[in-house]
Amino acid sequence: MANARIADRQALTIELAGSEYGIGANAIKEIARIVETTPVPEAPSFVVGAIDYRGQLVVVVDLAARLALGKASGEITSYIVVVDSGGRRAGLLVDTVRDVIDLDPDAIMTVPANLPLPEALVAGAYEKDERLMLLLDVAPIIDIADMDLLKKIKKPRKVKS
Repeated sequence: MANARIADRQALTIELAGSEYGIGANAIKEIARIVETTPVPEAPSFVVGAIDYRGQLVVVVDLAARLALGKASGEITSYIVVVDSGGRRAGLLVDTVRDVIDLDPDAIMTVPANLPLPEALVAGAYEKDERLMLLLDVAPIIDIADMDLLKKIKKPRKVKS
């Protein structure tokens, strides 16, 4: 049964807290190595900070924390997956990037309401290698990455010497 919340024919598979998840490929703009972030005052605890992405300030969300799975490792093997949904852009801190898989839209399953993850953040489930993988819905995940958060960042002033 096809899931209306998933329009992608491909998904990037990532690892968080030892489990594999999928992100629709259409939302992905770039996969970058982890970089230093600038703290964002008064941001939710799952917001790691902000980065300069091609001249634009982008909020970075710890995806594991956003899904209530703990925190991403933040190790040198971690990545920031820059995503875009509905004109909003954010970076998702993930433990590992795996690969891109083809999705059969008719094989995407609706997830049960008793899922131990925030239901609004999961778009569906997909069987991969005889295991179920949850497909994440980028739009509500980055909805907190509101531009108002970016306005709270104090830009460093240049000091004349």
